[in-house]
Amino acid sequence: MEYARPALLDAAGRHFRELRLIIAHCGLPWVDEALFMLTKHPNFFAELSYYIATVTLEELFRFLVHAQQSFVPLEKLFFGDRLPAADQPRTSDAFDRSVRYEIAFWQMAYTRGASDRA
Repeated sequence: MEYARPALLDAAGRHFRELRLIIAHCGLPWVDEALFMLTKHPNFFAELSYYIATVTLEELFRFLVHAQQSFVPLEKLFFGDRLPAADQPRTSDAFDRSVRYEIAFWQMAYTRGASDRA
């Protein structure tokens, strides 16, 4: 775990400014550190696949609000998952949950963006 901290990507972000870097699982367990890296480097992005598996829908909304209040553009966060590598019996449930979270994510992002412009 000592090499898993998002802050360790800082040097790569400074030296390779054209390279797009993705912080997997939003840096879990160092989520706030990952969010800071997203604000510091325009070429950093974070995917939320494992992170969303550990939170409820309400906690996801709170996280997105926190990210936006931390000056992280929501466009820098995206969904990915390990399907179809997941266990087959749980695949459909995991996919359904992922789709529900993604829909909720974009609805929240649109609503927050629309209210910010109003």
